[in-house]
Amino acid sequence: MKSEEEIRKTFKLFWDENGILNLTIFNESSDKEESVLVAKLITSAVENIFNQNPSKTVNVLLDLTSLKTLKVPPSSKARGIYVNLLHHNRINKIAIAGTSHFHVSIAKSLFTLAGKKKVNDFINQKEAISWLRRE
Repeated sequence: MKSEEEIRKTFKLFWDENGILNLTIFNESSDKEESVLVAKLITSAVENIFNQNPSKTVNVLLDLTSLKTLKVPPSSKARGIYVNLLHHNRINKIAIAGTSHFHVSIAKSLFTLAGKKKVNDFINQKEAISWLRRE
């Protein structure tokens, strides 16, 4: 299993100039323990951002455009962690940018399980950001 430091390099979470919370996933792991650690690290990072901005609702861009290879979905435990995070009422709209139908379908299923209604998928970031900026 990779170290926590190595796993932190597999994703990036940041606010962009449009006030959109960007989560970019650079690669995924087929190791179940690693997928759980990634889910926990992402959840912790998002919760820190929410704590720093307590009253703000956010639009989220999930950027999966770097994922090209077909691998296995996150473990069931990791999926549960993501669904719990997605239940957060401060998450407004979610745009998924990705070219892999496999990865986009997994992400959309997690959002559906979390009851998120304002979710859309796009081939690229530009279209996704445009949709997120529209109210």
